[in-house]
Amino acid sequence: MPFVNRSDDPGQDYFVDGITEDIITDFSRLSNLTVTAWNTSSSFKGKTVQPQELKKKFGVDYVLDGSMRKSGDQLRITAQLVDASTGKQVWAERYDRKLADVFALQDELTKKIVQALAIKLTSAERGQLGRPATANFAAYETFLRGQQYFKQQTREGNEQAREAYQRAIELDPSYARAYGGLALTHALDFRSGWTDAPIETLDRALTLAEQAVALGNNIPQTHWALGFVYLFRKQYAEAEAAAIQTIKLAPSYADGYGLLAFVNNWQGKAADAVQNMRKAMALNPYYTYEYPWTLGLAYFFLGRYPEAVEAMNDALEHNANAPLPRLFLAASYIRLGRQDDAEWEIDQAMILYPNTNLEQISTTLPLSNRDQINAILDDLRKAGVPDQ
Repeated sequence: MPFVNRSDDPGQDYFVDGITEDIITDFSRLSNLTVTAWNTSSSFKGKTVQPQELKKKFGVDYVLDGSMRKSGDQLRITAQLVDASTGKQVWAERYDRKLADVFALQDELTKKIVQALAIKLTSAERGQLGRPATANFAAYETFLRGQQYFKQQTREGNEQAREAYQRAIELDPSYARAYGGLALTHALDFRSGWTDAPIETLDRALTLAEQAVALGNNIPQTHWALGFVYLFRKQYAEAEAAAIQTIKLAPSYADGYGLLAFVNNWQGKAADAVQNMRKAMALNPYYTYEYPWTLGLAYFFLGRYPEAVEAMNDALEHNANAPLPRLFLAASYIRLGRQDDAEWEIDQAMILYPNTNLEQISTTLPLSNRDQINAILDDLRKAGVPDQ
């Protein structure tokens, strides 16, 4: 469950959420434990939910919850592990530490939970559990703020995230995750058409992602960033390998399966994409729009257009401003002979993104099959997308 911010300042939510997400990621790395993803966890933020209800909804055996209070240079964390069947407390602890000791605290917390659950660890897992990505608290705090900005998925948020990641690197030049985050801001600029120099932007993204992996080869998020960048460079084998490595490092990392499904789609493995996306959705039932969008894309490539329409509409219910689900929804409607519906979707897309055109779409779609690209462009042209 999302830890509760007990600080006097509600603006510290980014810090509390960031630590909670990191703890979840630590647990996702354990092969003998399945952990529900942060996005699903965060959907219960501010709500009181009984453990038995969570067991019924998600099939979980245990629930971890707690709170954090950040005051000056002090940090208090309380945490408890509850049996989801009975609602009885299995383990509980309170920690009062200096902020600078937050990394040791996270390490201790995760190890206590592993002991309480009697989880058997491999030698590699014992070596990696609780290992911080940085020892610099100021860099960590700045990085978490960058994460908050990046999740907005807007041009302004992306620029703010880039500034935060750059500052984190200045504070700790060996901070692998900050390099990975910075790489993703450039990749997002490329994908969204927010750059006047797309080739240079993608080259910069690759350089940063490679630095991230070189500095943190054992961190799943660095390989995720590298795989995402490789995909938009149309280096499909490398993108797939990076996504698979992400899952090897973190077997319960939902976004790792999501990335692999996304790569599968563009490299012509739509059936594999459906399978991997279903795994991601099982780990993250309260998914973001990218999940049904990726699933819908797989159905589109498989020629299952009614299912593609259903999934794309699900994606737009999660994020009405997402451009690609709307474009592929229009293409699906064209293939179903629903011309009016297709034109309406493009009208909405052009209101949100007036610079949308076929030339830009052709450049940024990371699809390996040129004939498929041309067919999609023809669908979008029929729906009303201008050539330039």
